[in-house]
Amino acid sequence: MARHRLSVRFVPDWSARGGQWVTPPPFVVSVWRQLQDGNERAGLPRSCEVVGPELDGVLDLLADAYGAVRPLELDVAGGWRDESSRHAFLTAADRVELSLRRRLGGDWDVVVSRSPGVNEVRLMGEYGCDWPLWTDDGGSDRDDWPMLSDALADRLRAWAVEAEPDHRVNHLPGPDPEVTQGLLRDLRRELGDRYRIVAVL
Repeated sequence: MARHRLSVRFVPDWSARGGQWVTPPPFVVSVWRQLQDGNERAGLPRSCEVVGPELDGVLDLLADAYGAVRPLELDVAGGWRDESSRHAFLTAADRVELSLRRRLGGDWDVVVSRSPGVNEVRLMGEYGCDWPLWTDDGGSDRDDWPMLSDALADRLRAWAVEAEPDHRVNHLPGPDPEVTQGLLRDLRRELGDRYRIVAVL
């Protein structure tokens, strides 16, 4: 089990310049480390600073090929110049994650965000929540996912009950791993390649 976690995100800098929102915004790299001892720090570990030029390359790609459609809102479908640019971004993000994993080794869990190349969705249980799909905007509900079948929605609600923290604190079993993998597989099938779904247990 990984002892530390490194999270890398490419986020728009929605700064006001001269009282106006800048559209499209420049992107910046947000790097956050969560250590086993509970401490959190910003920035890359020293052993990974050589990956900086790769991160700069991703920012250059975003500056060249991505433009937010509306202020304060990222749009996977409409923001990219073309589909090949979106795929180039995803490939570059994959390379950055692989480089970081190689340098940090097995003691680290490394996650490089693929947003805005894909919509990132977390399958996660939470207190009092009967719908387990979460995005960067927080929780959601069934009405936010009209593209999902009713059968899959029913399975997601059942999973949410077993994944709810109180359920597990009371020494009841959590979600069956095979059920979780089945949900991830079917979510990917029904949502398509513009979504990246991960389970958070």
